[in-house]
Amino acid sequence: MVYKPVLILAAHTGAAKDFANRIYQKLANHKNGCWRKYLLKEINIDFHPDKEIKVEILENVREHECYFIHDSSLYPQDWKESLLQVNDALMISDAAVINNVLPYMCYSRQDRPTGRTPISAALLAENIKSSGAKRVLTTDLHNPAISGFYRGISFENLKLGYTVLIDYIKEKHGDFLKNAVVVPPDDGAARRTSGYGKRLNLSSVSIEKIRDGKTNEILEMKIIGDIKGKNALIVDDIVSTGGTLCDAAHILKEKGANSIYAVATHGVLCKDKYGKSAKEKIEASPIEQLIITESIPRKDDGKIKIVSISDFIGEVIKRITHAESISELYEI
Repeated sequence: MVYKPVLILAAHTGAAKDFANRIYQKLANHKNGCWRKYLLKEINIDFHPDKEIKVEILENVREHECYFIHDSSLYPQDWKESLLQVNDALMISDAAVINNVLPYMCYSRQDRPTGRTPISAALLAENIKSSGAKRVLTTDLHNPAISGFYRGISFENLKLGYTVLIDYIKEKHGDFLKNAVVVPPDDGAARRTSGYGKRLNLSSVSIEKIRDGKTNEILEMKIIGDIKGKNALIVDDIVSTGGTLCDAAHILKEKGANSIYAVATHGVLCKDKYGKSAKEKIEASPIEQLIITESIPRKDDGKIKIVSISDFIGEVIKRITHAESISELYEI
């Protein structure tokens, strides 16, 4: 059987271009049984004068297996609309298989109704499925149950925390880990933190928040476990305004923690309602280093350290196109 080359596609300008090129280089130079051929191709994503998004596929994609690497640094509304238009353009252009590589899944925190609100994560899933995609690759979903919205197409929630981030911490911060505990900044991160603890062979300390029953404001934060004189590794999936993360760091320091590091997959790093940025809070906090991936394209900046994920994504694409196991990547 003769296989057509697999196409790695990205916008010809923007933050995803370099990321897609590094994925392509990984695939093109793969040393371990890589018999498929890969080509790097371009898509034009631009705006009409009235700010409507316009998309054009700049290459022949007919009957090719296509992996579209999307730019997570776009505003969520532009991210969503351009994604759907690219899928539709690929379908019209007769692509054999459309695969969406979405390092950060926008709208993933809107996964359930609260009063008269939409389930935006489910709405996005329906839009992606109806636009022609046959597979979605994303990373460390805030709620893994979101994968259930994608019934009918292949869906991979890649666990970057349990692979590239843990490998990086082991390699670069071995001395820190010798006297460390893992800490979830809130109840929602407890399961993820447990996974880190298991893989790093570290015990955990938790933070209990006591809230006002009427206003839901935090009245007190308590440490459950022994932190005095130990290093603390705060584990989360998304750092948005940085408030929860920095509050946890301050209470850990007050209770006697030694060095404090934080790790998360997605660095949204936006401003809060008062206009204060997450970066400002992190720089002013006891956190010595925040380690995040490039799921949202960024560069090292002050205390913020970026870990590359292009090799890992390239390996996943290679395994899919060669009908190999992805789950083996997570084996301890």
